[in-house]
Amino acid sequence: MKVNNEVLKDVINVLSYGFTNAVQQDLSRFVAWGIGAKEFIEINTIITQLRNEPYLSPEELIAKGISRRLIRKTLGGLDNFKSLLGIEDLSFDDFLTLNDMDVGEVVISYFHYQTFVEDVRRDHVSESERPKLRHNLKVDLGNECYVNSIPIINRHYISPIPAKDSEAVIVGMGLMIMSYDFVNYDQSSSVLTLQQKNEQRVINIEVRCLSSQFSTQTKYGLCVVDDINAKKAHPLKSRVRDFSDFIGKQ
Repeated sequence: MKVNNEVLKDVINVLSYGFTNAVQQDLSRFVAWGIGAKEFIEINTIITQLRNEPYLSPEELIAKGISRRLIRKTLGGLDNFKSLLGIEDLSFDDFLTLNDMDVGEVVISYFHYQTFVEDVRRDHVSESERPKLRHNLKVDLGNECYVNSIPIINRHYISPIPAKDSEAVIVGMGLMIMSYDFVNYDQSSSVLTLQQKNEQRVINIEVRCLSSQFSTQTKYGLCVVDDINAKKAHPLKSRVRDFSDFIGKQ
């Protein structure tokens, strides 16, 4: 159930006096909105986390144990809840300064790259080697693969690090083009249909930024980052590869 913002403001107000004080109050008025003791604990955790680290993404909160459903349904999305808390979005430069990462070589997580991608692409791309990021800024794709661009078409060209599924499809095709020919792309399911060169075999590959976003039954999956260890096992895939498998350690 999507909770009315006025109700959420009431929850925030109750928790502003401290969690211990909150649980001693009559909270029955919130039950009709699906907010019980468990939800109060999670919302209190979110408030604490966001006030300490206002740049946190939904995926990072989920990784810390927060329910995806609570963020999407109860809170109306993280941006909505941030606005109710009066937390303004930080710029990428603010993020670097807050984390003492504004000097020397910087490696950021892929989640943070997605969060700040507009700032990064606007202010932190090499003037002489576009579309590479500046030489001292890299993104961690996992498996010791740290990149400031993606080498494609047998490493003859480079592309920006994708931040959306539609970008991941284009770059993913560039990673596989030496072995496969393009047949079709279904945007609604983010599935690429490819034919192996010099063979008749046709395969379907779902391409996503994160393996946790796979949602279609296909034998193969390709992701920029394998955030749920889908390469080991995934209910919808027989085989999953991520970009680090193609790029290697950097």
